[in-house]
Amino acid sequence: MHQPNDEPRKSVYYRYQVFPPYLPRETEARQKVVIVGAGPVGMTLALLLARYRVPSVILESEVQVSEGSRAIVYTRRSMEILQQAGVARRIAEIGLPWRFGNSYYRGQRVFRMEAPHDEDSRFYPMINLQQQYLEEFLFDEVRRSGLVEVRWGNKLVGLSQRDDGVEARIDTPRGEYTLSTD
Repeated sequence: MHQPNDEPRKSVYYRYQVFPPYLPRETEARQKVVIVGAGPVGMTLALLLARYRVPSVILESEVQVSEGSRAIVYTRRSMEILQQAGVARRIAEIGLPWRFGNSYYRGQRVFRMEAPHDEDSRFYPMINLQQQYLEEFLFDEVRRSGLVEVRWGNKLVGLSQRDDGVEARIDTPRGEYTLSTD
């Protein structure tokens, strides 16, 4: 049985929330779309599908947002996509915008990057913000959507292709279950 760590992760700048794991029902309804992973890509995909009234289920093996930050800089184009998902304003409010970057070697600048920007641009060329905040903002939108269900503590352990879709095997703290999806 999959046993995700249910102790809040330690951080000097972020307060982790632990979500209760989804425990399987006796019979699981067939799902239109199943997405594996509640990171930035999985939740953004679910939110963009919800804009077209397509319901989805996200499977996440952990019971809290990501540890550390694998994504920390969001480009202008990423921000345009995140705007469609409903979170760009919150990112822009607390993120650190920038358009210049320098690389140093032994105290000597060896490279300078400068991205174009003008006052008519909707977003800065890049915005720094730790991934945990992005995932928190996306999850808030997911909850508001009414069309996306996140199953925390649900680990995908197998897939079987069928003529009418896919059958997923999922492990939880209570044991495995099967979920059919289009």
